[in-house]
Parts: sequence; structure tokens; C-alpha cells
Amino acid sequence: MFTQLIGSHCLLCHAQIADASHYLCPPCLHDLPYLTHSCPQCGTALTKQTDTSCGKCQANTSPIQQTFSLFHYKPPVNHLIKQLKFHHTLLIANLFGKLLAEAIKQQDTPLPDCIIPVPLHTRRLRERGYNQALQIAKPLAKELGIPLQTSLLVRSKYTRPQTDCSFKERKTNLRNSFSCTLEATSYQSIAIVDDVITTGTTINEAAKVLRRHGVKQVFAWSCAHS
Repeated sequence: MFTQLIGSHCLLCHAQIADASHYLCPPCLHDLPYLTHSCPQCGTALTKQTDTSCGKCQANTSPIQQTFSLFHYKPPVNHLIKQLKFHHTLLIANLFGKLLAEAIKQQDTPLPDCIIPVPLHTRRLRERGYNQALQIAKPLAKELGIPLQTSLLVRSKYTRPQTDCSFKERKTNLRNSFSCTLEATSYQSIAIVDDVITTGTTINEAAKVLRRHGVKQVFAWSCAHS
């Protein structure tokens, strides 16, 4: 169960750890539900790793070239993300950002020109007080040495939360909800960062806008994939 970090203790089991900046003890870190096999394009979990896109991706055109998610959206990762997203436990974003950076460094792929977090609408931002995707993207960009851009993509349309929509409604809820500034045309490749990818609708809608503005390659990075 989730517990608050007090001093140099593990965020999950509360065991004492040598360095409080690590947030988790080695056993808890080892037991996290890492996503080891997934479709390289959409990130959907597979039984074994392959360089070939899954059947769904082969049958449909996607604006995203590559998706990388670090974890399955399972305990305790789902609990940690909810604490980050709804309970202001921002140190979890630092943990996820650093872990995601370490994993991406091990990937045999070129890094993008810049990183952008999936933006929140200004109304949602006022309600929550912060953008969890931005909080994850900050340490991620720092660890990878990649520029972080927060003004390229804008959530221009207020929509219902995707979690409140049915699977069918999620496909249309975010349509035309993003807009892009002209600055995006100066980047050939961009990585979009989010906390969780579920149906992929959010990150795909964002990628479509970037591609329409001349971005050649769009990567999707997330902490977890549902």
C-alpha cells in the first residue's frame, strides 16, 4: 500500500533506504510491473518482443512512429500514478521521470529533438493545480539532456476526462482538442510524454496536430500502458 515518504524510507514499503532521492528500496524497485514486451508502434503489451508492429497497427495508419511505456498499469504503479495525479504527491513524478530516462537511454533508437508533455486545458489546470505530464517530463528532459518545450502544443478545447467516457466515446471526445504553434515546424522529431496511455487516443490526437505542422517523427513516451 502507498505510504508517504518520510526521511530516507521507501515510498512503498517504508523500509529504510540509503538515499532518500531513490524513493524506493531495491526489492520494491525490482518488483514493479515492468512492460518488457510491447508493440514498438502503439506500445500494447505482447507475449514476446518483436521489431514488427502488431496487427492493429499494420492495419491502421498512425501518426506515431514509436511508443515506449515503462510499466504495465498495475499495482503498485497505478496507485502511485493516482497519488501523483489526484493527491499532489509530486515526488512520484520525479521518480517516474528518472526511471523513464534510464530505460530510454538503454533503447537502441535516436533521441528526439525535444520533449513536450501532453498539455492540460487551462480550466483543468486550474482545477488540478499542476500538469502531471509536465512534472514527469521535467526530470526526464534533464536526465536525457533534451530541450523541454511547453508552448508548442495547446489544449484548446475543454473536454470530459477520458476516464469518464466509454471506449467508443474516447475515440471522439478529444477530436480537434489540440492546437499547435508555428514553433513546432523547427523540430524534426518530438517525443510526447504522458503518465498513462490507455486507448492511445489522447497521444494520437496530439501527434496528428504535430505531424500536420511539419514534424517528421513523433514518439510517445509514458510511465505506464493500460
